[in-house]
Amino acid sequence: MIHIVIQSLYTFRVKPSILHKNTRNSLTIIQKSVEKTSNTLFMFILVMIFDFLDSFFPENRTRNILLISIILFPLLMITVNYAVEQSGYPATFSESQLSFSGEEIKSHYQLMTSDQIQMYIFAQLIDYIYLTIYGLLILSTGLFLGRKLSDSPRIKTYCYFISIAGIISACCDAVENAFILSMSSNPLQFNNLLAILHSVFASLKFGLLSISISSITIVTIFFIIKRTKSSKQ
Repeated sequence: MIHIVIQSLYTFRVKPSILHKNTRNSLTIIQKSVEKTSNTLFMFILVMIFDFLDSFFPENRTRNILLISIILFPLLMITVNYAVEQSGYPATFSESQLSFSGEEIKSHYQLMTSDQIQMYIFAQLIDYIYLTIYGLLILSTGLFLGRKLSDSPRIKTYCYFISIAGIISACCDAVENAFILSMSSNPLQFNNLLAILHSVFASLKFGLLSISISSITIVTIFFIIKRTKSSKQ
């Protein structure tokens, strides 16, 4: 609350002369104290999360999860895409998930039969398995690379952030699917707000996935180059 008050003073640009000198000094001290406390709390939470990842996902378990995810990922991706194709959904993923328009999604459902809509619902249910797998794939890849590059604390921390981003993106996907199931259960009369929320979580999902995949690619290339150099020495 104090932090909000301080920020409000800066937002409305209260002239320094309006405030008593002691008050200005007190506010400055309080702001620095709040910022320091916030940073300390953030670091504490971060350490707790990293410790949890290290304890719950030791190296052997992480390696096994990575291998299983690599095998299941393409199979489930093909299965989900096949189910969506069989449903005859008349739009691409981007046109549907990023439309932010209930009327547009309703126009898609109008072109589908009840059997096709049921198949589309089935595809979303399979997608729950798929999102679990790709979430674990990003998680395990990030942890694996972070531990292999543990001699560089910054890179290791970055890799752990990638792992967390993968899990959050999968959670966003799960919420997005929940909105799809809600809309498809009442395809022509659902509340348009559901479509907007659905697109919000889809945007978060795609954003986090883009960051995670590009980051994993860059770190993997760095890891390969570093390993190649060390093997030549």
